[in-house]
Amino acid sequence: MDRLESLAAVLAARGFAARLVTPPGRVPSLHVVNPAATALAEDVYAGVGQDGQCWFWWPWAERIAAGDDLAAAAAMI
Repeated sequence: MDRLESLAAVLAARGFAARLVTPPGRVPSLHVVNPAATALAEDVYAGVGQDGQCWFWWPWAERIAAGDDLAAAAAMI
């Protein structure tokens, strides 16, 4: 969850709205919205891949960027 909170701060600095979503019994995610076009919104997850490394992920299980590369993740989002 710390990685998602850190990513939220980087995205906020870039003008995005981002809030942590922690539903009971489910994986936490970061709901990201482009305030200039609110239809452009997506959830982002952080988790370990099959390679044992932490990654940021799209909901369809595609990697965004390494979990320690906040700048790359923000640029992709």
